[in-house]
Amino acid sequence: MRNKGMVIYGYVVMSNHIHLIIQSSLNDLSGLIRDFKKFAAKEILQLIKSEPESRKEWMLDLFAKAAKMHNRNKEFQFWKSLSW
Repeated sequence: MRNKGMVIYGYVVMSNHIHLIIQSSLNDLSGLIRDFKKFAAKEILQLIKSEPESRKEWMLDLFAKAAKMHNRNKEFQFWKSLSW
């Protein structure tokens, strides 16, 4: 994410989630995470829509149903918040 000040120290991509060790060089970690999630969701959804994917309809339906329970997203909800 150019121009956002993301410094990546480590990452692991799992089949259904990611782990990141990052820092914001602009001292705005929450803004950086917000922008990263928005960017990544758009990119991944575009790939799901445009590439051959056997589970395409299932995934898009799942994201559309999740959006109905989210107050800001109208079409798709990609990320799930965790409760600790």
